[in-house]
Amino acid sequence: MGRRHLRGYVELARVRPSFVELAAVVDVDRGRAEFVADEVEELLGRRPVSCTSIEDAKSERPELIAADIVTSAGSHHLVAVEAIEAGLHVLVEKPVAVTC
Repeated sequence: MGRRHLRGYVELARVRPSFVELAAVVDVDRGRAEFVADEVEELLGRRPVSCTSIEDAKSERPELIAADIVTSAGSHHLVAVEAIEAGLHVLVEKPVAVTC
């Protein structure tokens, strides 16, 4: 996960507890997903589920409503489309794609 985004969630939890929950971490590399989920638990006190796909995350946490896309710029659009097709609201930083 983008460290800046995680720091933002930590700050949001500090000033507005229960306003947002980081419920799932998705990475195609299961080990990375687990590592980040452990880090989230350490910083926020609650461990999100760790999954290798958005589909798995939705299955594990059907109440998910949004995704924060923090992949490398070259895959922003692929992951954003997958999240949108899964019915999630999407936060994705520019660029959405590196070429047109």
